[in-house]
This record gives sequence, C-alpha cells and structure tokens, in this order.
Amino acid sequence: MTTNIRDFVEYLLQSLCDKTDEIKISESVDEKGNLITIHVAEADMGRLIGKAGKNISALRTLVNVMSARNNIRTALKINE
Repeated sequence: MTTNIRDFVEYLLQSLCDKTDEIKISESVDEKGNLITIHVAEADMGRLIGKAGKNISALRTLVNVMSARNNIRTALKINE
C-alpha cells in the first residue's frame, strides 16, 4: 500500500516542481512505520514548502489521510 502513497507524492511533486528530473523519493520502513524522504532541486524548495509552510503542511495532511485509510503510519521528510 505504501507504493500508492509514494506514487501519489511523486505525482504531486511533479506537478508542483519545475525541475522534475531532480526529484528523488526514497522510502524506508522501521518499527515506527514508513518514512518517505523527498529531495528536490534547491530552486523548487520554496515552492514545495510554500508560503508559511502551507504546501508542505497540506502534503503531509494528505499523506496522513491516505495512511490512516490503510491502517499504517507514514512520515514525510524533506532533505535539503
């Protein structure tokens, strides 16, 4: 099920960022749940975070909703 969440995050990032070839998404699983790590181009970092962090907050909310529907726990992390 986490591949659906990963694919969803990738789809949103591709529509949000200009440099789509520099988007990298990795996924890891531990005892706390899943961790999706995002790396985007530095030029797209401001667009990803959004004004006052609203874009990344909305993305995390959507990931939490999808995770709750699948009874899993997923965290989202941005690498700088």
